[in-house]
Amino acid sequence: MTVDGYTFSSAIKATLADLGVPAGPILRAARLPEDLFLSPQVTLKPDEFFRLRTAAETFTGEPALGLSVTTEMPSAPPPPPGLVAWELTFWVALARLGTRTTFVPAKAIMPDPPDAEAYRDYLGVRIGRGASVTVVFTSLDARRPFLTANDAMWKIFEDDPRRRLADLGKVETTAVRVQAALLELLPAGQGTAQDVSRRLAMSGRSLQRRLAQEGTTFQAVLGRTRHRLAQHYLARDDITITEIALLLGYDEPNSFRRAFHKWSGQTPHQARTESARRSTAFPA
Repeated sequence: MTVDGYTFSSAIKATLADLGVPAGPILRAARLPEDLFLSPQVTLKPDEFFRLRTAAETFTGEPALGLSVTTEMPSAPPPPPGLVAWELTFWVALARLGTRTTFVPAKAIMPDPPDAEAYRDYLGVRIGRGASVTVVFTSLDARRPFLTANDAMWKIFEDDPRRRLADLGKVETTAVRVQAALLELLPAGQGTAQDVSRRLAMSGRSLQRRLAQEGTTFQAVLGRTRHRLAQHYLARDDITITEIALLLGYDEPNSFRRAFHKWSGQTPHQARTESARRSTAFPA
C-alpha cells in the first residue's frame, strides 16, 4: 500500500488463474477496466481495491482469500513428507525473515504430516493433517510489512526487480488502451466507441476527451487499427476478403473495400497480390 492507494504487480492475473477464476468477470463486477492487468504495475484507489477484493472473494467463494499460502505438489508420484514439510517451513521462514518477527502461523496442514517434534518446535504449531498443503497466517501477521530490501530474496519472486521498479510510473496512453481493446472487440463485431468505453470502464465523453488530449480521436485509432489488421490478414491466403471484413467489424465486404482503398489507395485484392509477389521474390 502507498500513500495514494494500493500498488501491485500484474502477476495478480496469474494468481486469479491459479484459483480458477478469469480476471474479466472479477474486473467487471468491481467496475474496473478489463485491460487493467495489462500494465506491469497497477495502482488502485482504496475504494477501487476494496471493490476488487470483494469481487474476488465472491467469485472464489473464499472469504479468507490472501491469508493462506498453498503449495501444489504433483499427485504422482507423491512427494516425500519431509519435502512437503520443508516447503511449509520455507514460507514461514521467509515471512519471518522479511518482517523480522518470529510469529507463529495460525495453522499448517499437509496430507501426511511427519512425526517430528522439530517442525512443531520451529513453527510453534503442530502440522495437522489435511487434503491440501497449506500454511495460514493470522490477519495481523499477514499485514506485517517486509522490512528487508535483500535482493536475493526479491529474486525469489521477480526477475530483475530493479527494472520492475523503474516501470512503476509507466502508464499506457489511452490510444494504446483503445487499440488493445479493439483487437479483442472487433472480431466480435463490437468496435464502437461505446463498446470500447464500456471495456475500459469510462464514459464515452471521458474516452473522447482523453484521446483529444493525446491529439487523436476514436475514429482515427479505429481506422489505424483496422488498417494494420487488414494488412496482417491480407498477407494470409487462408482468409477470404469477406472473412477479413467480418473480422474487422464491417457488416459487408464493400464497406471494407472502400475503407481499405481510402487508407492505402489500393483494393484489398491488389494489396494481397502485391504481398504475395513480395513473398515470392524474397523467400524466407
